[in-house]
Amino acid sequence: MSAQPHTGRDRRGSRGPDRRRDSSRSAASLAAGAIEQALWRAFFDADTPAKYAQSWLNLQCSLIDGAVKGVVVMGEPDIGPYTPTAFWPVGISSGANLASIAEQALSDRRGIVQLHADEQAAAGTMAASGNMGYPLIFDGHLHGVVAIEIANCNEASLQAAMRMLQWGGSWLELLVRRQQGESDQAVRERLMTVLDLIAITLDQHSFQAAVSALTTELAQRLHCDRVTLGIAKWQKIKVVAVSHSAKFEKKMNLIDSIGLAMEEAMDQKTPIVFPPPADKDIFVTRDHAQLSRLHGNDHILSTPFLRASGFRGVLTYERPRGGEFQANEIELCESVASILGAILEERHLNDRPAYRKVWEYGLDQLRKVLGPRHLGRKLALIMLAAIFVFFEYATDEYRVTADSKLEGSVRRVIATPFPGFLATVNARAGDVVSAGDVLATLDESDTSLERMKWSSQREQYTRQYREAMAGHQRAEARILQAQIRQAEAQLALTDQQLARKLIIAPFDGVIVKGELYESLGASLQKGEVLFEITPLDAYRVILQVDERDVAEIATGQRGELVLSSITNQRFSFSVGTITPITTADEGSNFFRIEALLDDASDRLRPGMEGIAKIAIGERKVLWIWTHRLVDWVRLFFWKWLP
Repeated sequence: MSAQPHTGRDRRGSRGPDRRRDSSRSAASLAAGAIEQALWRAFFDADTPAKYAQSWLNLQCSLIDGAVKGVVVMGEPDIGPYTPTAFWPVGISSGANLASIAEQALSDRRGIVQLHADEQAAAGTMAASGNMGYPLIFDGHLHGVVAIEIANCNEASLQAAMRMLQWGGSWLELLVRRQQGESDQAVRERLMTVLDLIAITLDQHSFQAAVSALTTELAQRLHCDRVTLGIAKWQKIKVVAVSHSAKFEKKMNLIDSIGLAMEEAMDQKTPIVFPPPADKDIFVTRDHAQLSRLHGNDHILSTPFLRASGFRGVLTYERPRGGEFQANEIELCESVASILGAILEERHLNDRPAYRKVWEYGLDQLRKVLGPRHLGRKLALIMLAAIFVFFEYATDEYRVTADSKLEGSVRRVIATPFPGFLATVNARAGDVVSAGDVLATLDESDTSLERMKWSSQREQYTRQYREAMAGHQRAEARILQAQIRQAEAQLALTDQQLARKLIIAPFDGVIVKGELYESLGASLQKGEVLFEITPLDAYRVILQVDERDVAEIATGQRGELVLSSITNQRFSFSVGTITPITTADEGSNFFRIEALLDDASDRLRPGMEGIAKIAIGERKVLWIWTHRLVDWVRLFFWKWLP
């Protein structure tokens, strides 16, 4: 009986501490679950990259047993600089060990685990500490590193922690990709806006219409009260367009104030934001402050654009109170200024008057020639100057060129001495003959019969004359005496014709005309031309001089002749007769001019053609090359001018 109560008291005594331990474990588990839930909630609610990285590090370190410290280092991919973004615990520095392993992981671009053992760890107890660093490499680009210090660990626990860190790194990859997506989306939106503005600007047909449309569209898209565009001219800014205003007074106080603000941005060559942000570099904003104070818009942005060609301008945006310019809007305005500056310059240049274009082009070329660089233009100018000097002072012999033909100085015609028939032919055109050579013969049959007729007539008249004298018929005798003289004259004529039946060359020369081989036996009339002969030792040159050059020709001028068949030899001549007769050929008029060769050659033949040049005198080379064109221009204007 007494044993049972004792046993019962022992049971109650042993059951009481177990219940308290179970209760404490349950409370710790609930607290840990609440903390983990809070960490996950903070992680999902993070709205900035810094909060996201901090929440991730808090969550990651809470899931790794023995985690003591942690740091996330991030920066520009592959470029840096890499700076700490989050610490765990919050507000506690990472220390030299984590900094060292983070630098090593960044340098090696691989995960690193370091275990620091002490004497107790060597004895087998869990008293070692370790560090691990894991580089954040996404798509082959190094974005940063995560480093964590762990206490009471061994190599196996460090490896397990590294695997957990690798799995958790995908959340940071999500952050990076989200940032890239937001950045790409902002770039796309900015690009689309710029493309729309380019299309609006290009759709206009003049510079003024383009800048008016541009400023109005910018004011609408950026919700500005006013957008103004100014162009630099002679170190001053000239306002050329105001949004929603086709016309504006250029002497208005508002325009003057805007122009001063634009010059302030142009002088500093940087976008000016008023009021200036606290975290940005300090720039001079006095004129912007005055513009805001006098004309009521609290927020002003001026973005200058400077072209390498010298075209400069400024776009000024004005907003009322509460309309601060955000960073993405400032980037958009800078993109508009840099990209549209080239289009506005092109439109501005195209709208200039023609004389302005010529003048400014000349000034630009002069600056390039006189200024540095542009060696090619300088060499070209030197060459042009040398050419100008050459043409200004260089002279040469001016010669008039003319087509020419060679003719004999004497041209003898051999004609038929009496009517008859061609008996024989011994020469033709082109044959060289000597004086006395028989060229052809005429048939003498008819002439011989004619002579016999008149011979018998003379004998008959002589007998009748003697009978009349014997019969003292004086009157009849005188008539018969006259008939006898007539018959003797006819006999003399026929004898002369018989003597001229041989066609003989009158001198040494060449036959230039006479093709009678196909006319043997043909009837010939008295005076009909049989041959034409010219001597071989005396020639004249027939020049066909263009009427535009004939005024330069004078008797006695010297020249040279080159024949088509004898191109390796020049023949000198002197101008003889200028014939006032023109001939038309190929739409031009030519004068016939005769010249005499100084020396003949046995290679020359009548009918040869070539090119002759008549020396006129010394003239400037430029005049020689251009006088034809100048004469044509003078004649053209003379024709059309009143």
